[in-house]
Amino acid sequence: MDVGNREANMEYRWKAGQTIKIRLMGRSRHLRRKVIRFARQWEKYANIRFNFLGNNSIRAEVRVTFTEGKGNYSYLGTSALDIPENEPTMNLELDDFSSTDYVRRVVLYEFGHLLGCIYEYSSPASGISWNVPAVYQYYKTNFGWDETKTYQSVIYKYDKSMISQFTEFDPKSIMVYYIDESHLLPGED
Repeated sequence: MDVGNREANMEYRWKAGQTIKIRLMGRSRHLRRKVIRFARQWEKYANIRFNFLGNNSIRAEVRVTFTEGKGNYSYLGTSALDIPENEPTMNLELDDFSSTDYVRRVVLYEFGHLLGCIYEYSSPASGISWNVPAVYQYYKTNFGWDETKTYQSVIYKYDKSMISQFTEFDPKSIMVYYIDESHLLPGED
């Protein structure tokens, strides 16, 4: 797994060696097992453990739903602890018909956010020059996002003073969305 920079917002990082209690709510046993298998890949690279609880467990720090129409999302790191216990902290818009490659990508990406990893292109090391109008139009048309959400989710770049640990930009990182060429200014790759 190419985890790239794994830039993490230090404010939302879990403690080293911590075990995070996670409840997967809904969908088939087969899909839940797939999610667990891919999520555990993070345990090899981060000093963290996941304890996947039963479907009806109440005391989970992270609550994962599989609700259609809500998209894929995860609260960043320990900010999940601020969410009421009856609400999800992550949604994986997956089902038994989702390809294994797609399930892997979504799970690694969203569990990266769960661990506090930011978008790779939000890294201070990112030199991306966005074609801002094209980016806004794409996310409005395809996802219904307004400019604020698009800016925060795609264009925003952290300042070096906000993130203390980062390396060169890694275009192959699991924390990179697909970037269409039309979203870049001429001369960018």
